[in-house]
Amino acid sequence: MTSSPMNLHVRCTEDLIAAAPLVLGFRPTDSVVMLTAEGDHVFHARTSLPTRVDPVGAADDVAEVLLGPARRNGVRRVVFLFFSDDERVVRRVWSALRRGCEQCRLRVVDAVRVDAGRYYPLIGPKDARE
Repeated sequence: MTSSPMNLHVRCTEDLIAAAPLVLGFRPTDSVVMLTAEGDHVFHARTSLPTRVDPVGAADDVAEVLLGPARRNGVRRVVFLFFSDDERVVRRVWSALRRGCEQCRLRVVDAVRVDAGRYYPLIGPKDARE
């Protein structure tokens, strides 16, 4: 059986949120999803978010799990979708991801937290990395 790549054209944040279950094959919960673009080998990934009781360093571990492969595959642009109702955990992981992206010069196109049918932008126009 052969498969051809799926091409999705996204125009807005809502399209990105809808794309995540399509590219993963399931609806993520308590997760951060990374969608990549412009690189030697683009890919998409998901990992579980730490809990509030996990050590603060767990956020750095999540960042490395996602950003390590992005660096190795020459990715230049990323989107982060946080599927969680725990704003504190999301902010902690988002901070680690943002630092990691700055260090390896990855442009963050969008970052949002999604919960119960709503989404909350984590970056604005002044925060977008060129």
